[in-house]
Amino acid sequence: MFTSPKYSFIILAVACLLACSHATATDQVSQRLLTEYWATTKGKVTTQYYATIQDKSPESVYAFALVKTRQHDVKMALRAIDVLQKMEPENAKPLRLKVWLQLRQDQFDPAMASLIQFVSLTQKDNSLSEFEKTEAMEFAGRIFGFLDGPVANKVNMGNRDAAINKVLAGITEREHKSFEIGYKSVADKFTSLMSEKLSVDSAAAEQDARIQQERYHALAEREKQLDQAEQRTARERENTRAAINKGLTDIARRDLTFANQQVHYRPYGYRPYRNVVVTSGSSSKSGKTHLVGFTVRRPTYLRSPYHDLHARRNVLAGHYSQLRDLGAGQMNSLSKELKEISKAKNRTMNQKLRALKPSGKIVTKSVALKSKSRSIMTYEQFPLEIERQVMLASTK
Repeated sequence: MFTSPKYSFIILAVACLLACSHATATDQVSQRLLTEYWATTKGKVTTQYYATIQDKSPESVYAFALVKTRQHDVKMALRAIDVLQKMEPENAKPLRLKVWLQLRQDQFDPAMASLIQFVSLTQKDNSLSEFEKTEAMEFAGRIFGFLDGPVANKVNMGNRDAAINKVLAGITEREHKSFEIGYKSVADKFTSLMSEKLSVDSAAAEQDARIQQERYHALAEREKQLDQAEQRTARERENTRAAINKGLTDIARRDLTFANQQVHYRPYGYRPYRNVVVTSGSSSKSGKTHLVGFTVRRPTYLRSPYHDLHARRNVLAGHYSQLRDLGAGQMNSLSKELKEISKAKNRTMNQKLRALKPSGKIVTKSVALKSKSRSIMTYEQFPLEIERQVMLASTK
């Protein structure tokens, strides 16, 4: 999990040899930390247990730092290393872990200071083999490769230059080559990740452009259809208005004709008298009835043409009202339809203008590659499990 396959076997072999030759007295605290409290889910209880220990040995402090690193409690692990440095200021081992943890926290200047100290103590330690010293320089090369590439925009270059001068001062040619190997491995990895990200971004941009073009053409076609619909509806509204006006004009003209005719007629017709024969019965002495007829004169009223014209005008008035109301409804409906079409055209036009702008769509893979390229864990994995096994062997 925390080591590169390239160096795992070699580091493990060297670590085991060191453990066998430099075994310390049994350290039960370290043993418990590295076994019982090693799980990532036991962060709180680990801290509680460690706090109860009164006389902490350097081994137990380092074991606690390893466990906290395992539990992703970087701040607590760094505090433990600070304590350990005060206890063993000449011990280079915890400084390597410290550099790695500080870079995980983007503490670039403190990480460079820790790296300078790590390299210096490594160079002074005569107990270390040539392989261990060259490997330490390869580690330094990877760190500076990381600072110069993935996080270069976050690093103070003046501090970086001063730090690299101190790290490279007095090293052997072999160590310098190891430094370059480490440096180049990060540069190559970073270049590969950026190339992959560029390909992903390019493919996403092409797809985005294709979708934008398709959307643009679809919106342009929609705009054309709305324009045609607007013209049709406008013509229909004008034709409807003309038909309604013509109908109303015709009714008004007919009504005017009837109105002019009314002045020639009285409201009613009257004939002064007419003769009416009336019969009635009368009795004679013989008891028989005889019908007697006589003529009377009565006034009579006739149906007037005025009333016919008035009724016709009333019918025309009803038709006029119906046509006017129907026309008003149709005109309102068509005007509303035109208004909606106009709004849809404006929306479509605005969408069409925006269609060719970059969508700003987040490409998940691109974001992941960017995040990966800027993490120290991509280029340098601390051999946490190996360190654990070494400590377990040395503190039995």
